[in-house]
Amino acid sequence: MMISEKHKIVFLAIPKTGTRTIYDYFERNLEGVLIQDHALKVPEQLEDWFCFTVVRNPYDRACSIHWAVNKRDGPSHGFDELFTKYKMDNTLENYLKIVRSI
Repeated sequence: MMISEKHKIVFLAIPKTGTRTIYDYFERNLEGVLIQDHALKVPEQLEDWFCFTVVRNPYDRACSIHWAVNKRDGPSHGFDELFTKYKMDNTLENYLKIVRSI
């Protein structure tokens, strides 16, 4: 979660929805301060501020997650073992099959 005390704005971040881009904008333009990355709720004392979040097309989000955990730095979070276990190549289609079966 990032806040701008000056403008009384709260951004509640959802992973893989452009969070870093919004954080950068807040810091450069709104005197934003990171309070807690990917917080689950807005603190009670900030509820009367302008609060917003961003959602993303589920397919685009799945592509982004696949890229982040399987392609950018190599498989992580145990997916390399799962691809091997199921004798699958590291593709988006196979990633979605694995995630759906977990």
